[in-house]
Amino acid sequence: MRHRRLSIIPPRSLTLLTLLTSLPLLSCGCGGNEPTHTAETPSIDFAYEESFGSGPVRLVLRLEKTEIKLSDRIVCEQELLIEPGFLAEFPEYLAEDFEGLAVVDIDYLDGAPPAVGDEIDEKTRAVASSRQRYRKRLTLEPNRSGDLAIAPLAVYFLEVDGETREHHFFSEETPVKVAGLGDLSDLSIREDHDIFEAPPLLIEDRRLFWATAGLGVLAVITATCLLLRRRGPHVTPPPPAHEIAYAALRRLVARNFVDSGEIELFFVHLSAILREYVENRFDVHAPERTTEEFLVEASRAEALARHRERLGEFLGICDQVKFALFQPATGVVQDSFDVVKQFIEETKSGGY
Repeated sequence: MRHRRLSIIPPRSLTLLTLLTSLPLLSCGCGGNEPTHTAETPSIDFAYEESFGSGPVRLVLRLEKTEIKLSDRIVCEQELLIEPGFLAEFPEYLAEDFEGLAVVDIDYLDGAPPAVGDEIDEKTRAVASSRQRYRKRLTLEPNRSGDLAIAPLAVYFLEVDGETREHHFFSEETPVKVAGLGDLSDLSIREDHDIFEAPPLLIEDRRLFWATAGLGVLAVITATCLLLRRRGPHVTPPPPAHEIAYAALRRLVARNFVDSGEIELFFVHLSAILREYVENRFDVHAPERTTEEFLVEASRAEALARHRERLGEFLGICDQVKFALFQPATGVVQDSFDVVKQFIEETKSGGY
């Protein structure tokens, strides 16, 4: 089965056509091989749901939210409902067709529909003899703020008869509003044990604890001395870039700049943490550069390309606070912190 992009769709829409393409479609009553939710499939209250196609094949689109923040992610679900005698595939999407949104995860909840080639074998015809239902979920992440959209999706399907005729229909564009860092209004520096603090120590007898710890330290020192005698001097490698950044974030929160009203100092340190992490992680010389120079350098680093617009907006807020006496709302402080934390989390491993 061939997927074609028609010229009637404007280029901007095609960008998001890609997006919805992967969106898992909503479940709607249909017989046949209709599976049920399992414990591994979390239930989501979708804010948007629409069905397209009035014939033997329908596409149901769901969107977890239609208004999000720059640091949020949303789930888009795409469902195919296919009557007996027909075969269909999920709409095709291309990475370059996304506008301001990136697909960071794809999950097929009920398996994928069979791939349809020029010839349909008996196994595929057997699948087409009964009703079919397939769902796919895409996790989407905004790269910038503003009024974005998921473009119309083209659904192609086959009528399995002697001639194997092909048909198609389109969904409609779905708007997604992404709030910028300056549009937020509430705050608290949320607790996060993975980054900000260690879990509480559950030991009642401190003397026993310190005695045990002392013996452990002594054992480690003894073992280390023995190893050094055998192997000679050993240079300890520096900690990974993300561990250095997380430690810096913990220290920043502990200094209580926000509570004491020293917002400018908070952004100065937060910006420095991000720049130092980028330099350590990607070998991009960020600390001494202006925001414009940093973004130019980042555009040359393939690993940073997907994050460039989001980081540019964050650094723009930092510059306003430091140089234009901008007084951000408390929500801007929280969201800025979340952007840095999320960026570090997403790029600490090789997948970026």
